[in-house]
Amino acid sequence: MGAPTILIVDDAVENIRILKSLLQDMGQIVFSLDGAGALRQAEDRRPDVILLDVMMPGIDGIETCRRLKSAEATRDIPVIFTTGADGGGDRAAGLAAGAAGYLVKPYDPAAVRALVGGHLGLAAATAAPRG
Repeated sequence: MGAPTILIVDDAVENIRILKSLLQDMGQIVFSLDGAGALRQAEDRRPDVILLDVMMPGIDGIETCRRLKSAEATRDIPVIFTTGADGGGDRAAGLAAGAAGYLVKPYDPAAVRALVGGHLGLAAATAAPRG
């Protein structure tokens, strides 16, 4: 099994750059600038975890997550929402859509690494051969 894949989805390139700098030693980083691209990347690459911005033009993060969770090929990929808004309604909607976690901008580097690392560890443990 190769290095884990982390898909970062955000319409702001600077946010992708920040997350990539925090996570680049944890796996292969791929990215998308919108929800439609995220759906394609998730289908094609089957990342181990997805960091998904809530507010994006076109297909927003909540709808992107709903689509990921409704597709058999991508439903088990953990989705961690990222947002600049700390509104409780957005958080509740994200969790209802199937999110595995939530990160608020500006990012706390330790929290980002702990949350992503935890999900990568779970993915590795469930993929490990038993016996």
